[in-house]
Amino acid sequence: MAYLDIIVPHYTEPWKTGKKFFHMLALQRGISFDEIRVILIQDGKEGALPKDLFRECPFPVQQRTIKHHGVSAARNMGLRLATAPWVAFCDFDDMFSSVLSVKVALEALRKAEKDGKVYLWDRFMEEGSGPDGDYILYKHGWDMTFIHGRFIQRQFLLDNGIKFNPALTFGEDAEFNALCQIIAGEARVGEIKEPIYLWCTNEESVTRREKDKSVFYSKMLEHRFSTAEELQRRGIENEYLGAVVRTVIDCYYEFTAEIATENIKKCEGQFAAWWQQHRASFMAAPAELMGGIMCSVRDNAVKSGACIVERVTLGDWLQSIEDKYKTQ
Repeated sequence: MAYLDIIVPHYTEPWKTGKKFFHMLALQRGISFDEIRVILIQDGKEGALPKDLFRECPFPVQQRTIKHHGVSAARNMGLRLATAPWVAFCDFDDMFSSVLSVKVALEALRKAEKDGKVYLWDRFMEEGSGPDGDYILYKHGWDMTFIHGRFIQRQFLLDNGIKFNPALTFGEDAEFNALCQIIAGEARVGEIKEPIYLWCTNEESVTRREKDKSVFYSKMLEHRFSTAEELQRRGIENEYLGAVVRTVIDCYYEFTAEIATENIKKCEGQFAAWWQQHRASFMAAPAELMGGIMCSVRDNAVKSGACIVERVTLGDWLQSIEDKYKTQ
C-alpha cells in the first residue's frame, strides 16, 4: 500500500496541460514508486482521459469518473478512495518543482509522524512575469489560500469530518486549510521549508478567468462567510469570532475604498444579509481581538503597497449598511 496518495481532479483540460505533472512525478529520484499513488478524479465524462496515457507511469494511477459537480466534489471522492496514511491534493495543471520534491516530502512525513504532526505545509513556487516580461518564479511563504503543497494525515481528516465544501466554487482551498490548521492546533502543524511545488500559469483556470468578472468578489464573500459559519457550527468559538471580525473589517476597507469597483459595490446586499445574522457575535468580540485584526489588515496593506484611507469610521459604515438594507 502507498504511503502517500496524491489526489488530482481533472475536468476538461487537454492532456498537454497536465502531462508535465505526471512526467515530473515519473522523474522523481531517491524514492520507491510503490510509496506513492495518484488518484485521478475525472469530474464528468466530458474530456475524460484515456487510461493508455498512464501506461508507462512507474507509479500506480487510479482513475475514477464522477458526475460533474466541481473540484470540491472531485477532491472529496479522491479522499474517499484514498487508503494511504497521508494524502496531498494537487492540481492537474501544476507540477512538483524538482526531481527530489517527493523524496523531501516523504522524509518530512515520516519525521512528522514521530513528532506527532498531522498537517504539513511547504513554501511553493509560482510562475510569473517580471517588469520586463521575462520569466520568473515567485516563492510563496505561508499562504492558507491554496491547497498546494499541503500534506495531511488521512485519518485526521476522517476523524474530524474535514472535507471540501462542494457549495463553494472559489476559496474552498482556504476553508479546508483553515479547518485543518485550527482543528489540528499549533502543536500538530509542521513545515517543509523547501519549495517543492510549482503553481503553473494557466490563463484558462477559474481563478484567473473570474478575476475580471462580477461574480469573483461575490464568490470570495461566499467562502469567507462559509468558513466563519463552519467554525460556528463546530463550536470553535474563538476562531469563529476571529473569522467574523476579520470578514467585517476586510469588507469595511474594500467597500469604502475610493477605488472600490462596481463589482464590489454590487455585493453590499450580500454582506448586509450576512451581517444581520452575525452582528451580535461581532459586537461581542473582545476589543483586543478587534484591534489586533484591524492592525493586521492595515499592516498587510502597507506591506503590499496598498493605501488605506479611512474616509468613514467602521461604526458609521456598519450603521449605513443597516439603514440602507433594514427594509429590503
